[in-house]
Amino acid sequence: MVKIERELSIKEEQCICLKTLKLFSEICAKEKLPFFLAYGTLLGAVREHGFIEWDDDVDIWMKREDVNRFTNAFENYTHDGYFLQTYKTDPLCVSPEMVRICMDGTYKWPKGCENESFHTGMYFDIFPLDYGFGTNQDKIDLEESTAIHFKIWNTLKIKRANTVKGVLRSIYRCFLPRKKYIQQYRRLIDSHADCKSNVLLSFPASYAGTSKSYFNGLYFERAEQIQFESLLLPIPNDSNNLLRYMYGDDYMTPTKTKTHRTVAYLIE
Repeated sequence: MVKIERELSIKEEQCICLKTLKLFSEICAKEKLPFFLAYGTLLGAVREHGFIEWDDDVDIWMKREDVNRFTNAFENYTHDGYFLQTYKTDPLCVSPEMVRICMDGTYKWPKGCENESFHTGMYFDIFPLDYGFGTNQDKIDLEESTAIHFKIWNTLKIKRANTVKGVLRSIYRCFLPRKKYIQQYRRLIDSHADCKSNVLLSFPASYAGTSKSYFNGLYFERAEQIQFESLLLPIPNDSNNLLRYMYGDDYMTPTKTKTHRTVAYLIE
């Protein structure tokens, strides 16, 4: 059987993500699991009541204990076509600090990653919120997590320019100890398991920057409902101030933040 790949438009990607978001919200409703729209998805919900024109994914925040409950519950529901990626189900994935719902029959990674030993389909990001110590140790841990995260991503076998330097870089990446870095990352995250301060941390700090990865726990004490495309979904309390903190006072003025994207393919 010949494998056929068809490039997806950004609108098609958004439709697939919306379908996955609906499935996710239905499971959370049945299991009484709180979650919040995050990052660009939150910004799109508040500003445009849907996807930002150039946004091709969905971001969710959940407290770590609720993420763990979700992963335990996921297998109890019919979800053909999806794979729940965690550091346990996909040990060599490059984001062991978070959870992803991956779409079977798709591909969305840079060229060169086709033979990576983890699910390389389109993904839906669930960003755990961990409690901090409420001290300078939080800053130290976020900076360390960013450094480890970059080391993990540097193990990807991405094709580079056809130069000697590019070839040497590709060879070097093949021997980087991804498993060791993943174990370091998990030990760092697990050190916060018993924290109960009023500070919440988003450990994939390399996505938003260390300075934007601390959150006042009051934002997540209750949710407000907002229209996102065809769904009514929860956002953090006082989201206007939260968005100002993350994106500045002019967050309601559209500014294109993605100058390029990894094209997704439907594999038929």
